[in-house]
Amino acid sequence: MKLLFNKDGQGSIEIKEILGFTDKDIKFEKLKPTIIPATDDLILLIGKPIYDSVLGIYEASSASDSDKELLLRTQYAILLEAYRNFVIDNDLSHSPNGRFNRVEQNQKIAFEWQIERNNKSMERKYYKAIDSLINYMDANVTAWKNSDAYKASHDLFVRLTKDFDFYFNIESSRYLFIKLCPGLRKSEREDILPRIGKDKFDELKTKLKTNVDTYDKVLLELIKEATVYLSLSWGIPRMSAQLFPEGVLEVADTSRLSMSARKSIADNRAEALSQRFKADAESVLLKIETHIKIINKPEIEFQPIKPNFNIDENFVNC
Repeated sequence: MKLLFNKDGQGSIEIKEILGFTDKDIKFEKLKPTIIPATDDLILLIGKPIYDSVLGIYEASSASDSDKELLLRTQYAILLEAYRNFVIDNDLSHSPNGRFNRVEQNQKIAFEWQIERNNKSMERKYYKAIDSLINYMDANVTAWKNSDAYKASHDLFVRLTKDFDFYFNIESSRYLFIKLCPGLRKSEREDILPRIGKDKFDELKTKLKTNVDTYDKVLLELIKEATVYLSLSWGIPRMSAQLFPEGVLEVADTSRLSMSARKSIADNRAEALSQRFKADAESVLLKIETHIKIINKPEIEFQPIKPNFNIDENFVNC
């Protein structure tokens, strides 16, 4: 696989210029083992055709300003992921006698809480960089809009981040939305389809592209709300807390606790929040069931009231 770095052997210079925050030059050869999996991860997200087009921009002798911008955003996202994984191992020296803290002259070992805070900060920066890249491609890259990765969410009831934000604010994060799409799809298949039936399910999907009548608008909004809550219930225990807006999965200061204790608290927090969203979803699912009964209830057939009249008598029996 060709990488977006080390053109003409200038990889170390590229890393310094793109990241900008490192104290000194990092040799490309040292970072390459983490650049490769970071590149693989990005290709899974944006697709091989898009990556190849960016690679073509990198290898070209000249490029437009918009192409240069796309290249830079792509390189930055890859390098952030590569660097944060690199420093985790590079903080330790791997010697024949085991692992030791790596400390150079006139330097102090960072406290564990400082390292953890920095790791979280770099992880959040990486997700922001991915969001920035996707938003740029949404606005400027036609090939991206035609890709399978872009179209993956457009067959769902919740298709846009603004639709998701209406029920729970993910700060219009396209990356988080894409990560939650499997949960949205799962909830449609397992929770919505059995309740409304295949005919209504397919009908609503079709109407999303045209017009939705009054009854269907109510049903559609209920479906969107339920699938948003169910996707969050599915995703929160499975994804990094740093993917979500700050505060969603944050717990009280635990810097004085051991790593295992902190992990236990974080896991409990995630599970509790997951169950809360599941309960919210179940409440909406009941409304969907009620609404479907109203829609499917046959209208009462009109029958004129016949008076109890005896033709042999001159009066009406009451």
